[in-house]
Amino acid sequence: MLRRDLNEARSIWLAEVEMLTDEHQRRTESKFLKPENANGEVADFHAPRHTFITLLASSGVHPKVAQVLARHSTITLTMDRCSHARLVDLNTAVENLPSLAPGASGGGHANGHTATGRFRYRPRRPVCLGCTPGGCLW
Repeated sequence: MLRRDLNEARSIWLAEVEMLTDEHQRRTESKFLKPENANGEVADFHAPRHTFITLLASSGVHPKVAQVLARHSTITLTMDRCSHARLVDLNTAVENLPSLAPGASGGGHANGHTATGRFRYRPRRPVCLGCTPGGCLW
């Protein structure tokens, strides 16, 4: 059913530019709306479910809430089988680590240290892309 729907959607997408030869050629060569992408990942019946649960996890939803929404019997099924850590999620996790610089007042990072070594929360700011005087250690 999903493959049939993908094929139909792809046909409509290609037909939209049938008269524009360059664009039609580009779309024909792309993997857009095909059951298998360039990485060899396959869209099957469970793909939307995995996407839903992965997006819940990356949005910070408590795992138990994701389990209930997924209607799974175990948290293991929800977190080990049906959610995926994307590169952007891993990158965000590392970016949110506090600075370890002594006396850091935040600089280009969201968190700093107090004299006791305890962390104090600072609202999330964009990550710096280069060092500036008094900025990050990167």
